[in-house]
Amino acid sequence: MTGSGFKVNLHITEHCNYRCKYCFAKYTHPDMGFEQWKIVIDNLVNSGMVSAINLAGGEPLLHPDFVRIVEYIHVSGLDVSFISNGTCLQKINPLVASKLSCIGISIDSLKPDVSREIGRSFPGGLVLDIELLERTIATWKEYNPQVAVKINTVVSKWNYKEKVGESIVKLGKHNGWSVDKWKILRAMPFGKVDSYCVSDEEFERFVFLNRKACEERGHIKVVPECTLEHAYIVVDNSGHLINNTNGVNLLCGSLLSTPFEKLMKNYPLDEKLYKAHSEL
Repeated sequence: MTGSGFKVNLHITEHCNYRCKYCFAKYTHPDMGFEQWKIVIDNLVNSGMVSAINLAGGEPLLHPDFVRIVEYIHVSGLDVSFISNGTCLQKINPLVASKLSCIGISIDSLKPDVSREIGRSFPGGLVLDIELLERTIATWKEYNPQVAVKINTVVSKWNYKEKVGESIVKLGKHNGWSVDKWKILRAMPFGKVDSYCVSDEEFERFVFLNRKACEERGHIKVVPECTLEHAYIVVDNSGHLINNTNGVNLLCGSLLSTPFEKLMKNYPLDEKLYKAHSEL
């Protein structure tokens, strides 16, 4: 739990402008609109079991009601954050930063060729503009100096030899901000495809080398995660609580019609794994 309640991840859209080869956010239902997400959020609030919501996707900033959803979560009294690929931040009114506790950005590599190989690029090969990202986050922090910045990195066969940490430490330094937390995740064999996965040894080596860089050159909290299974509370783009087991998304019930507290009675959450990553 976070504080006095759970953090729930709402995957508000499947749509994304990237095509990451390891992505598990492949759903079979159309995205819901604002009014339906209000029902889900109200369900979570009324349960008394939830203190925070993280918005994810796909790319959550592509949802046409992203700002309204953030504002509704905020006025409902819950902590709100999001995880984004960073490409759409400059298109969102930075005033929304005043409602957020954390801005999460996914960065797997600072090498354009590696990013393209992973699928983290636009059609035509254009990759994330890091300098633009740094300036945009600086603007957001003007509206909320307390908003934290988190980086997520998925370790796969394409980037496990890269010293990403050396670049993470430098992010934002010339624009008056720095990274607060770096979450290092291991690519999982979703859909039974594991050709992009790394071995235990390769993952541990990546964590060792990159954690060392962060400890020596910055004050970033590094959180490695070797599995996502049963470690998160996830709601898909149609409002279903889902359980990912063996790389398959299993529907556990709809939050549009069933109380959250009832669905959680049989939800296979590993409390130890959950608590290890749930802060910030």
